[in-house]
Amino acid sequence: MSDGARWRSSDNTVVDALPYVDHEYADPQLKREVERLIDEEMSRSSKRPVDFLQDLPPLPSSNLLQARNNLAFLHAFLTLALSEGPLVAKALERLRAGRPPLALDLSRYGVQAPPVGKRNDLYEWNDYLRKAKVQLEYQTMRIENLELMLQYSGNTWRAHNQRLEAYFSKLQSIARAFSQQIESLNRDRKLNQQAAATVLTHLRSQWVEICQKNNDIDAACTELEAEIESLHEQASQRYSSWSKVSKQ
Repeated sequence: MSDGARWRSSDNTVVDALPYVDHEYADPQLKREVERLIDEEMSRSSKRPVDFLQDLPPLPSSNLLQARNNLAFLHAFLTLALSEGPLVAKALERLRAGRPPLALDLSRYGVQAPPVGKRNDLYEWNDYLRKAKVQLEYQTMRIENLELMLQYSGNTWRAHNQRLEAYFSKLQSIARAFSQQIESLNRDRKLNQQAAATVLTHLRSQWVEICQKNNDIDAACTELEAEIESLHEQASQRYSSWSKVSKQ
């Protein structure tokens, strides 16, 4: 039995399976029975499905797993840092309460002349002038960004695409390496289990032969015991007859 097909859980239960040899798994009736037993055991257990994974051997460390852990830590850190702000705290509280998000206030981005009744109000005109300057600055920044995009966006996107392609190629190589390892592992498991099946078949045939021999020996012993018992009875009868003759 290979080590890959055998491990011991926390309750000292040995999990021993030969899926490449045990063809009973393909039986629909047996499969339903196994699923029923699993559901029944899980309904009685206090463990969650994720808790069963803790009994399995640990996964080998890799750069990909390390990167995923780093991203998870970064996400948790940013979540904790942002949750300290009042705006984020209010937004999270609103989401937890199930209330819809607040609409963005776009009034400060609009430039509208004061109403007719406030055309002589200097404060209204100053506010109008301030919003107009803000919009002018926004438009100036947009023009500068467009000019920068026209000048540098092509090379920037090409460099970005090259990085994405390199990252994609790296992921493909990692996936191919894992696929090769999985295929090699499954091939080794199949070969080991097929070799074990040959041994098990030979041992089973020996067991059947030995059981047959034991049955034959048991039958012969029973026959001999019956014959011995018959001889004892005959001897007893002859002894009784001889005793009677001797007394006469």
